[in-house]
Amino acid sequence: MRKFSNRFINVFYLPLVVISLFGAVSFLLDQLYVLQAKSILIIDIFLIIIGTCYLIKWGKIRVAIDLIVKRLGSKNIKRGLVVLILIWQLVMILSISGFSTWDPGIIILQATGQKQWVPDYFSYNQNTLPLMFFEHLVWRLIGSPSYKVLTIVLNIINMILVDTSVYLLLKHEKQRLNKKTLNYISICICLLMLVTPWICLPYSDPLSFAFTIFVYLGLKSLNERYSLLKAIIVGTLIAVNYFIKPSTVIILIAYIIVSFVFTISSKKLIINLLKKLTIIFATMFVLISGFNLYKSHNSIVKIDNSKALNLVHFADMGIQGTGGYYLPDVDHDIKIKNPKERLKSDKEIWLKRFNKMGPFKYQAFLVRKQVANTEDSSFHWGKEGEFINSFSRSQYSLPRKLFLDNDGIARKYQETFAIVIQLCWIILLANLVFAFQNSDYDSQLFKYSIVGFFTFLLIFESGRSRYLIQFLPLIILLSGIGYENLKPKEKV
Repeated sequence: MRKFSNRFINVFYLPLVVISLFGAVSFLLDQLYVLQAKSILIIDIFLIIIGTCYLIKWGKIRVAIDLIVKRLGSKNIKRGLVVLILIWQLVMILSISGFSTWDPGIIILQATGQKQWVPDYFSYNQNTLPLMFFEHLVWRLIGSPSYKVLTIVLNIINMILVDTSVYLLLKHEKQRLNKKTLNYISICICLLMLVTPWICLPYSDPLSFAFTIFVYLGLKSLNERYSLLKAIIVGTLIAVNYFIKPSTVIILIAYIIVSFVFTISSKKLIINLLKKLTIIFATMFVLISGFNLYKSHNSIVKIDNSKALNLVHFADMGIQGTGGYYLPDVDHDIKIKNPKERLKSDKEIWLKRFNKMGPFKYQAFLVRKQVANTEDSSFHWGKEGEFINSFSRSQYSLPRKLFLDNDGIARKYQETFAIVIQLCWIILLANLVFAFQNSDYDSQLFKYSIVGFFTFLLIFESGRSRYLIQFLPLIILLSGIGYENLKPKEKV
C-alpha cells in the first residue's frame, strides 16, 4: 500500500514539478536577456574566478580550503557565519523596513488605531484578523509607539521566529541526513530566506515559513513518542499556523493521509493514530472557537460577518488572467449585500469562466498558472502594490542596493543577486524530480503536502510565487532527499 500511495501521488507530483522547473529555467533566460552592463561585468568577474580555479585544478584549491578550515576550526567558521547572517538581517531590517500600500499597511494602521483606506476591510478579509490582533497586542506591549517603530519590532520578531525555526530544523535533520545533504539544505534555506529581505515584511509570509517548520517538527516528535502534552502543543501550533495562513492546514491533511497509509501497511493499531488526531482536533477546535468568540466581541474593529468573502470568490479570481488578485471581482462581491446571493453569483461566474475556456484550455491555463506560481526565486518580491517604501533614506547600505530601487521602493532584486538565487531555485526544483522514487514516510508527507499546496494555489487566487513561502521548508527538505539520491550513501 505504501508503494501504491507513492505511485499515486507521483502521478500529480512529477508533472507539477517538471512544469515548475521549465518555468524557472525560462524565467532565468528572461533575466539574462535584460541584463545591464554592470551586472554583466560582475558575472564576467565571477566566471573568470571559476575558470581560474578550474585551470589551477580544483583539487589543489580544495586542499588549501581544507587546511584553512582545519586551522580555524569548522565550528568556529560556522559560528562566524551565523554571526554574519544575524548582523546582515539586522542591517536589512533597519535599512529596508517601510510602509506597504497593500494588505500589510492596512493591517498595521488598524493595529495602531489609525484610519486605513479600505472601509470594512476586515469584514471582507477575515483571514487577516489574527495577524492584526497579534500586531495590536505587540503594539500595546511595547507602549503604543508609532507604526514605524512597530514595523521594525515586528520584523525583528520575524527574524527571531525564522532563525529559531531554521536552527531547530537543522538540529533535527542532522540526526538523519548526511553532512553534504545537510549543507545543501542549509545553503538553500540561507539563499532563499535567511539572507533575503522577506523578514522585513510584517506580514503572514515569514511567519508561516517559521510555523510550518514548527508544525513539521511537532508532528515528527509526536510520531516518535506520543504524549498528551505533545498532542496539545502540536494542535496549538497547527491552529496558530492556520490563523496565519488558513491554507497551511493542508500539512495536517497530508499527515492524516500518509499516517493512515503507513499505519495500515505496518499493521499497527489504528486506535493510536486516532487518539493523536482526536487531541489535535480538539485543541484546534477550542482555539478556533475561542478566537471566533473574541472576533465577534473585540473592541479593536467592528466585524460584519455578512460581508465575509467566500471561498468561491477566491476561486473566481483563480480562474481568470494569471489567476491573481482581480479588483472587478472584489467590487462585484461588495455590491451584493446578501451572502447567499453573493455565493450563488460567484458560482455562476466560475462556471461561466470555466465553460468559456472548456476543459482543454483550462488545462493549458493551469499549466501557465503553475509556472506563474513557481517561476521566480525572489517570490515576486516587490510585485504587490507599493510593496515597501523604506523609512530609511540612506543610499549607502548594501541591502538597499540589492533589494530596493533608488527611490527606496521595493520592486525587484538586483540583477546579479537575482540570477544567483534563480540558479539555486532551478537546482532545488531539479532535485525535487530525483525524489520521485522515494516512498518512505517523510518523502510521502512532503509530496502530499506539496501537491496539496500546488493544487490549492491552482484553484484559488495566487499567480505569485510569494505564496510558496508558506511551504518552502517542505520543498527544500524534499529537494534534499532528491539531492541525497544523487550522492553515494555516507555514514552520518
